[in-house]
Amino acid sequence: MTEKAQAAPSEKKHTSEKETPSMRIERIEETGELTKEDVRFFIELGIAKLPRAEKGTKLVPGGERVNKKYRIEYIKDSLGIDIDKLPGPISKRLVADVIFDLITMCQTIVHELETGESPGLFIEIFNDTMRLRRRKGEAKLKKLKSGKKAKGAGLEWQYSPCRSDNPTLPGEYSAILQEVYMALERKKETTGKQI
Repeated sequence: MTEKAQAAPSEKKHTSEKETPSMRIERIEETGELTKEDVRFFIELGIAKLPRAEKGTKLVPGGERVNKKYRIEYIKDSLGIDIDKLPGPISKRLVADVIFDLITMCQTIVHELETGESPGLFIEIFNDTMRLRRRKGEAKLKKLKSGKKAKGAGLEWQYSPCRSDNPTLPGEYSAILQEVYMALERKKETTGKQI
């Protein structure tokens, strides 16, 4: 890990040295918060050394459909995660967006921040987005007195804030992070070293 990704010495640690990867992922699922230590964990696994994405975010002809396809292919090519083959009813777009954002956030932190510059802004934006997705997931499950689900009632009136951010349901965030962790571990095993 480069000095750029190192946190300030006074940084409050939210994790312990004895925290296993599974415990870390479950804690992130429970709190909805990725800490600097968590980002460092993924950086040390080699996530920032994955090939640089050449697109997938900026507006392009064909719009979001083209970007989503690129993100899915990039994740398959760089991590070996075939999103189309993941079990369960989890949204492919959600998986692609979360993994792509995690990769590109870590790459930005490692390659763009100067020594001593805090990665806090990037982590806060990532966490805010994940909290929004969680709240949208809660709305998807919450029943109103009318018997309708909150999300469905809103959609009847075309109310869907942050349309492009799919909701996360309980367990989905940790499932996505577990896929990333296992993919990085597999890459380490096949090369005999971290990426």
